[in-house]
Amino acid sequence: MEGRGPCLNGMLGTSPVIIEEYLKDEGYDVRMLEGNDARDASSLEELQDDYDTYIVTVYNNENDISSCVHFMCITTVEIEGETKYILRNDSMVGTLPKDSISDCLEIYSGGDSKTICIMGISN
Repeated sequence: MEGRGPCLNGMLGTSPVIIEEYLKDEGYDVRMLEGNDARDASSLEELQDDYDTYIVTVYNNENDISSCVHFMCITTVEIEGETKYILRNDSMVGTLPKDSISDCLEIYSGGDSKTICIMGISN
């Protein structure tokens, strides 16, 4: 998978499309939302109804792509009979459960960051 990812300033990265292909090859059910669909609340709500794990790719600074991108994982948990969403790999959120994927992504809606894509994954 890494051999087909992008490289910028000598830093090896992985294309979200390569991750999607890899997971599909391994038998996972995967759906990718890109661009405006990845930022649309109704599209995200539909995605969260069908999947239990998500990989999100965001620009750290949409005005300067050399500032790279950030990958995050959103997982689901059951709390008192309700499905909650936890954004992983982020010091701003930690493990605070949210009510929706949109709520998790809202943390990054300020500043210059911007969601590129989100992929829903189920086994």
